[in-house]
Amino acid sequence: MSKVMSKLRQDGIVRAVPGASGGYELARPPSDISFLDVIHVIEGRQRLYECFHASPQRPQPNQVCLIHQVMEGAEEQLLQYLQRHTIQWVLDRRNQG
Repeated sequence: MSKVMSKLRQDGIVRAVPGASGGYELARPPSDISFLDVIHVIEGRQRLYECFHASPQRPQPNQVCLIHQVMEGAEEQLLQYLQRHTIQWVLDRRNQG
C-alpha cells in the first residue's frame, strides 16, 4: 500500500498530511482526478492488448489483424470511460444513496 500511495503522491494525486492523525488526502479537487489518472500512475500506460500479427507464425507482418481492430476499439472506449469518471463522480453516487 505504501508503494501505491508513494506513486500517487509523486504524481500529485495525493499529499501526505503530517502529524499523529496524519495520512494522505487528495492533492487536487476530486473532480480533477479521473480513474484513468489513478490507473496510469499505478499500472503505467501500457496497452491492454498487444497484437502479435508480426510473429513468425504469420508470414505477412503488414496484414491487418481484425482482432486487433476490435480490441483497439474496445480499449479506446474503456480509456474514454475511465477518463470521464472522476473521484467526484463516486462521491456523488455515494451521497445519493
